[in-house]
Amino acid sequence: MSVKASINKLNDAMDAMRRPDSRMIQTNYQGRPDFWIIPNGGRVEPDIAKKIIAHPQVIGGRDALFPGLHQTWRMRPGDAPDQPDEPSAPPGAVVRASAKSWPDAHSGTGRRRR
Repeated sequence: MSVKASINKLNDAMDAMRRPDSRMIQTNYQGRPDFWIIPNGGRVEPDIAKKIIAHPQVIGGRDALFPGLHQTWRMRPGDAPDQPDEPSAPPGAVVRASAKSWPDAHSGTGRRRR
């Protein structure tokens, strides 16, 4: 098994971020943050990761352990070529809100009426 070299150029990292469904994720390795672009991007050098995070076309996922913090980053919808606004939907698909996103989804007992 071979290991890819780390991404150490901003242009290469941004090209990897522009691929459909790509994300930069933050992990921890030996007590330090470690950044990866998935899928198929590779490890990102910390100084390049900081530049990606600060890039105006990149948004954070607000998905870290504590509220308001980020552990993943992606291109803003519409800023990446060939990337639909909804990454999980095929191009041209109509995306409906799920039942979990309805305002009253968590009110009530959860029992179904018969």
